[in-house]
Amino acid sequence: MLNLFFNFKKIYSFAFLFFPIIFWTYRLQAQNNLCENSLVFCSTDIITYAAGVNADTAQPGASYDCLATQPNPAWFYMQMQNNGNVTIKIDSNPPRDIDFCLWGPFEHPTTPCVAGLTQDKVEDCSYAPLTNPEYADITDGITGEFYILLLTNYSNQPTEVTFQQTGGNGMLNCEIVFDCSIVAISAVPSECNPSSNTFSVSGQIIFTNPPSTGTLTISDNSGMNQIFSAPFVSPQAYTLNNIPCDGTIHTLNVSFSDNTTCSNTTTYNAPEALCPIAKLKGGGQACQGDSIPLLIELIGEPPFTFAYAIDNITQPAITDYYGPSPYILQAFSSGIYTMVSVSNNFCSGNVSGSASVLFHPLPTIDLGADTGFCSTYSISIDAGSGFKSYLWNTGATSQFINVTQGGLYQVTVTDWNNCSNSDSIQVVEHPLPSPLQIKHN
Repeated sequence: MLNLFFNFKKIYSFAFLFFPIIFWTYRLQAQNNLCENSLVFCSTDIITYAAGVNADTAQPGASYDCLATQPNPAWFYMQMQNNGNVTIKIDSNPPRDIDFCLWGPFEHPTTPCVAGLTQDKVEDCSYAPLTNPEYADITDGITGEFYILLLTNYSNQPTEVTFQQTGGNGMLNCEIVFDCSIVAISAVPSECNPSSNTFSVSGQIIFTNPPSTGTLTISDNSGMNQIFSAPFVSPQAYTLNNIPCDGTIHTLNVSFSDNTTCSNTTTYNAPEALCPIAKLKGGGQACQGDSIPLLIELIGEPPFTFAYAIDNITQPAITDYYGPSPYILQAFSSGIYTMVSVSNNFCSGNVSGSASVLFHPLPTIDLGADTGFCSTYSISIDAGSGFKSYLWNTGATSQFINVTQGGLYQVTVTDWNNCSNSDSIQVVEHPLPSPLQIKHN
């Protein structure tokens, strides 16, 4: 090797700080010479593979840090199971000049391939001359983070490379190695198409140990989905089309039909709508004279012009509305309210939603014409039957009240729709006539 690129490493002794574990030895038939086809590795693995000879060099576009050359590449990824440090021992037999570069942390095991393998993501690197074994270190790894490891065969001579975790207080997730696991889902949304106000989202589904039968489904919370049939090969590329642009956070769900516990989700931000979206919500019942607020949610670029209908009769449009959203529409009449149209300065958009509104008539109450009675007598006032409740201005709560003095009497009645109405009556108390004097001539 060129001494110019030597990067000697101090080798430290590490001891596992966890309970003894069972190691599983794997002999790979072929190395993965592309980053996006990386194999998974974990704390209980002992992986052995035949190093490439006269094979391709690692793909361009990454920052390979100390690796001045990258011949005969083999790519692997790993995920932190808990916070901590990890030391990976790398041997070759017979001893050859094996070099490595380790990047991380990442949120996805293959999305960084390879433009995301930048200088600031280099975790460890060695381009030293024949050093056997080599040690690659992860420092302060965080649960759930991914790391990508590249091993190269600078010697270009046949050898078997063996690597395993031999130190550190961190663990690498083995569930994604031995069990069916949807390791990660990448999601890259397109720009919003103004002609349809929709977008597409595409990416890869990374999984291990899939079932041999059934289907693999990826679905967006908008309802769009794509289904793949067995046999399954990871990574699985997908594309979901015709998703409405709404500028919100979308959720992708991925699952196998024949292993319902093997599932995963991820989220992404949908592009903002260019053509507007208007959705009508609400409805209910009220008493005549009140109003019911309906909500018109508006998504897109203002100003908005939109119209709604009551029982299919279009009402005057609301124009040049800049916000906020939702627009509050006060309903004063019964009927089925629906959106008719919405547009902005870009284009016409999509409308949806409806609201059922019902106004109950007020109860009819009639105490009759004003009346009177003679002093020392009384009069009964009847508010009528069939109401849920009564409330007189005297405090009485009965249908009838007995009046013994003049004044203004008012009652409020409430029907079984909880609608109320009032009426009043003026009652006059007439004094008794004075006694007549009888004179005798």
